[in-house]
Amino acid sequence: MAYRGAKNVNGVIIAIGNDEGQSGDYAGMGTWCDFTFESVPTFTPVAGAAESPMMFKENGAADGIELRSDVDVLASPQG
Repeated sequence: MAYRGAKNVNGVIIAIGNDEGQSGDYAGMGTWCDFTFESVPTFTPVAGAAESPMMFKENGAADGIELRSDVDVLASPQG
């Protein structure tokens, strides 16, 4: 199963769902990523973070996702 994420202007993943070939605008809140991925990385919630921190971001090559650092999540939980 392939997944596709939607990202905000900061490259933070704001939604993940099954890939259905989406592109362009994501509900006025961001854009669909140009790439798909096969699994969502496992993570441990960041202690002290807001209730719904956004844990993933688009990687530097814009071809996959990576975990955000604890410092980044605490500084800006929603990206």
